[in-house]
Amino acid sequence: MKDFFQNKDVLFYLMLISAIIVIRIPVIGKYFRVFNTLIHENAHATMALLLNGSLKRMELFSDLSGSATTTTKSKFATIIVSFVGYPAASFSALGMLYLIDKHFYTELLIGILFLSVVSLVFFVRNKYGIIWLLIFIAINGLMFYFDSEISTFLFLLFLSFIVLAESSISAFELFIIAIKSSSKAGDATNLKKSTHIPAIIWAIIFVAIAIYVLFLSTSIYFPYINKLW
Repeated sequence: MKDFFQNKDVLFYLMLISAIIVIRIPVIGKYFRVFNTLIHENAHATMALLLNGSLKRMELFSDLSGSATTTTKSKFATIIVSFVGYPAASFSALGMLYLIDKHFYTELLIGILFLSVVSLVFFVRNKYGIIWLLIFIAINGLMFYFDSEISTFLFLLFLSFIVLAESSISAFELFIIAIKSSSKAGDATNLKKSTHIPAIIWAIIFVAIAIYVLFLSTSIYFPYINKLW
């Protein structure tokens, strides 16, 4: 039994099952799923700053939505800033799995902690977002305090599965919203305003990217499955 739980391939799938179960728990599940929102909104904010724009405010909400109020200096910059959120979340999951596979546990944990602290200090201004970040930073701090390789491995795996699942789910949800009401489709609506390309087309692009990343993630980093390719 000890060897069973020391097998990282086994632990990998146990954590995958745990993540699937946890995200369905009303309060706890939503709490951890906000991590995907944090990545999504930071992608908007970072891209705006890189393109010489500015970020006025970022918010995280308990319903998994978020907002990043940015200003840009050109239509091209506006398009890029609006586009980057969903792909960034999807590829972040792939990047996390890559770092875990290469055993860069400490580096990944530091990166997540850095993102959280910067968001808390400079970006997020709403009450829920601040409380969420304080708790999340404390959880990450505990990982450093206990300094257990297996605990850190499981925690990071859990977060990567959350982002992988939530980035895909949110893209599909956007697609459904774009079908029902294109004026309420978030980033897809903003892209429609800037490009005059229908929101549903942008939603389809986001879904295609999410599916592609999901395929890459499972075929490359999921034990046993990657041996079939």
